[in-house]
Amino acid sequence: MKSPITYGQLQGLLRELQFVDKPSQPHCLAFEHPATGLLIVWMSDRLNEPARKEDIISTRIHLDQFGLLSATDFEKYFGVIPHRTRRTTPRQSK
Repeated sequence: MKSPITYGQLQGLLRELQFVDKPSQPHCLAFEHPATGLLIVWMSDRLNEPARKEDIISTRIHLDQFGLLSATDFEKYFGVIPHRTRRTTPRQSK
């Protein structure tokens, strides 16, 4: 099983995308992308800690929406295989 994505790994990706550290509240990490003004804040300052699922998803969505990194490329970067979507209609019985 692949180990969870840490805040340090997310930080490394943001720095590769030209984000800069931003002063923030205690126990938070904040990064700004100067060219777009995108601000990403996480409620943790422990880089070796596994990132919360909500922070990973939010980061992926914002990078995609601002045109900095597609969701597919984000998943490739971290070696994540997208899950199949669940069936939304009931199966018909034969």
